Amino acid sequence: MLVLTRKPQEKIRIGDGITITVIKTKGSGVRLGIEAPADVPVLRGELLAARDSFVGTETDEASVPPAAANQAATNQAKSDSEVQFTRVKRSRVPSVLPNLLGEPGPLRAMMAGRATTGA
Repeated sequence: MLVLTRKPQEKIRIGDGITITVIKTKGSGVRLGIEAPADVPVLRGELLAARDSFVGTETDEASVPPAAANQAATNQAKSDSEVQFTRVKRSRVPSVLPNLLGEPGPLRAMMAGRATTGA
């Protein structure tokens, strides 16, 4: 493992297409900017571990009959295309989030309470 010391705004170049920039350091945390080609996956370590554990569950899905697998893939494609992203100001989150949650539950009740109290 190569260990380097860098100051904010200094860069590290990996190969021809990957550049890592130290944006800011604060306490024990470091904010990094990573420039990489679109075909190079960039994942945090904890996401990589989660992805690897998920790959194990995908092999279990291979035993599902093809018709059921096709139906599941169709449902997944529908739900992916229905996702919409909207930027909301932080002050509006307590009034917007309960509507997005849909079903009643503890989080929705908490957020509804915050919306009425203005906290």
